[in-house]
Amino acid sequence: MNLKIAIPTNENGILDSHFGHARYFEIFETENKIIISHEKLTPPPHKPGSIPKWISEKKVTDVITGGIGEKAVKVLSHFDIKVHKGADQLKSTDLAKSLLNHTLQLTEENCNHHHDHSHAHGHRHEHKNGFRIKQ
Repeated sequence: MNLKIAIPTNENGILDSHFGHARYFEIFETENKIIISHEKLTPPPHKPGSIPKWISEKKVTDVITGGIGEKAVKVLSHFDIKVHKGADQLKSTDLAKSLLNHTLQLTEENCNHHHDHSHAHGHRHEHKNGFRIKQ
């Protein structure tokens, strides 16, 4: 199956940890697990639902992201876009290739804001910019 992958990035092509506030989205078009085109686009201004709708208009099939809000996930899912959340802040090209090769690594948890919390199984960890920090 051919994929069209969208990745929120900064000006250096590195995954932006906050989906809704990314300066750019890099879109990779693929055929037979090979990237055939790559473009860097500026998304519309951030307001609820605007970026997922814009992504769906680009005929994207998959989104690779770090942190993303549940509402955005629901809107993307409504448009049949698969969301791969919890990705590391790596170059967008490397992330796209890892998805195609089935080697994309995602964290078990992610969130958009700095906070910490406890778990019933006796340990604590803190999240910052969508990534877990062990304590």
